[in-house]
Amino acid sequence: MVSEFAARVAWTFKSCYSSACDFSLLKNLKVRDIRSTRDFGLSEYHPQLGYVPRANFSAIVNAPGWNSVNVNIDERGFRKNELLILGMTPKILAVGDSFTFGDQVSDMHTWPACLQKKWVMV
Repeated sequence: MVSEFAARVAWTFKSCYSSACDFSLLKNLKVRDIRSTRDFGLSEYHPQLGYVPRANFSAIVNAPGWNSVNVNIDERGFRKNELLILGMTPKILAVGDSFTFGDQVSDMHTWPACLQKKWVMV
């Protein structure tokens, strides 16, 4: 966004140098508030970490890009899936961003869930 704004300012200065100033690129600049978009209630603000998954969240999300996506988050803030590993302790902790969380996919289709399926089958 900063580079786009800088390019628009440079273009405006160039137009002022060569002819009459054209401020159309600056006037038509729209800033979107990302806090108001895609808020399904599945995240909450944490003062040290920023936005984190909301503990005990469970819903089927139906929105653009989220076509009936089943999202379940446990009491510790981890994404759940239906795989139960009885008598086994997890050996891998997946930490990351929206790719690790599984943005726009159901619980069983996140890459950590696929890794868990593969691990159980070995």
